[in-house]
Amino acid sequence: MRKFRRVIVLCLALVMGLSVAACGAGSEAEPTSGTTVNPTDASTASPTDEMTQAPTSQAAQSATATQGATQAPTTAPTTAPVAVEGEGAVLWQVAVKNALTMSYVIKTKNNKIIVIDGGGDSNSGTYNGQKYPKNEINELMKVLKEATGEQVPTIDAWILTHVHSDHVNVFSHMINNMPGTVNVGKVYYNFPSDQYLYSTTPSWKPGDETTTLGKFKKAIAKINEDQIVIVEQGKSYTVDNVTFNIILTPDESITDALFLSNSINESSIVFDMKLGGQRVLFLGDLGPYSGHRFNRALENTGSTDVDIVQLGHHGSQGLPMSYYWKIKPEACLWPTPDWLWMSTENGWETKTIYEFLTKKGVKHHYVMKDGTIKLEFPVDLS
Repeated sequence: MRKFRRVIVLCLALVMGLSVAACGAGSEAEPTSGTTVNPTDASTASPTDEMTQAPTSQAAQSATATQGATQAPTTAPTTAPVAVEGEGAVLWQVAVKNALTMSYVIKTKNNKIIVIDGGGDSNSGTYNGQKYPKNEINELMKVLKEATGEQVPTIDAWILTHVHSDHVNVFSHMINNMPGTVNVGKVYYNFPSDQYLYSTTPSWKPGDETTTLGKFKKAIAKINEDQIVIVEQGKSYTVDNVTFNIILTPDESITDALFLSNSINESSIVFDMKLGGQRVLFLGDLGPYSGHRFNRALENTGSTDVDIVQLGHHGSQGLPMSYYWKIKPEACLWPTPDWLWMSTENGWETKTIYEFLTKKGVKHHYVMKDGTIKLEFPVDLS
């Protein structure tokens, strides 16, 4: 019996010893508190760890290689070129020897043609017993044919500044008496009402087609209504890539006697346009009594700085000199014949204004007396 008990005790002891050994082995496999295990550290990884990690590493490399093969190459973002207003424009100041006239031709980038006024006071030809501006028409046609390469040029926009003979008679005569000479797209203007014109110019009588106004009214009646644009102050009009902005239009509410004594010139529309990115201002024949309203209107455009200005009223008896300096032009267009250039007779001011502007730093003067001038924009104004 004792032997049997001893056997049982020995067996129990053996079993308990094996259990303790097993527990000890299990506790050594677990990390102790505060120990960090880095599975990618070769010094701490077991052989088993390395064997199980290798396939994973190859798969990752394969995935990375595949991603590199299919990913589109990155390129630096491109910026679209900024369009230059009036890019590629060309302007001609049309000259007529000894004529007091104003005529400009502009060709846009895509060969659209703009005419400003066109002139017409030389009375160098005779048609049906009446004098007409033959020389101005001939010179204008030369430039139009050069600009378009056509025998019958198309004028896409004809802008008229005011209804004086030296500005509108070419238009009136060509429309009235020379059909088929040119094709006209649209006509842009804003003249005072007939009542105003007749009251301020007593020599003009209703129905008299021999006067400047009468000839114009006859001509404009031949233009289709949808081709006529009565421009409005503050509005803009576009021909191809050239936009002209109307800064000033006639004001019939002004009753000042001096203003009314020069009412047609003071009723000139004023507008600007960007040619090759340069701001060009056209004053027509705006006179000395419109300075304040011109100044207010120009300020309303947001900028009074101008690159090139067409001097009002042929460079004499137009805007006061102080307004020219306010716009700080770098160049001047002078629609001025040789007999008027540098004249001080009869109150003419061309010499005085030229000297004033030159002293203020204006280096470039394009004068009609020197012949027809062609400017390609942008113009070098250095």
